[in-house]
Amino acid sequence: MDCLHYEETNFLNKYHIEDLKTILHPTNVIKDVVKSFCVLMDIKPKRKGKALGDVEVDYFGSFKSLIVNNKLISFIKNSNKYAL
Repeated sequence: MDCLHYEETNFLNKYHIEDLKTILHPTNVIKDVVKSFCVLMDIKPKRKGKALGDVEVDYFGSFKSLIVNNKLISFIKNSNKYAL
């Protein structure tokens, strides 16, 4: 597996991560970007049951768990860029 090099992942620093951690209610644009990232990186969404048997698919929750556990940068660095 050819992992991403340091220069390719240097665009994201700890201050960016801290900003992402503070988002409680993301806008639709942020949700769309996070969903695209999760689909691209094969991150499974969290599913929440709603009234009347509906299911809400929550990509932001899955993404946020990577951020809270400080695994986002290592996840990106260890991803196979050629498999994308």
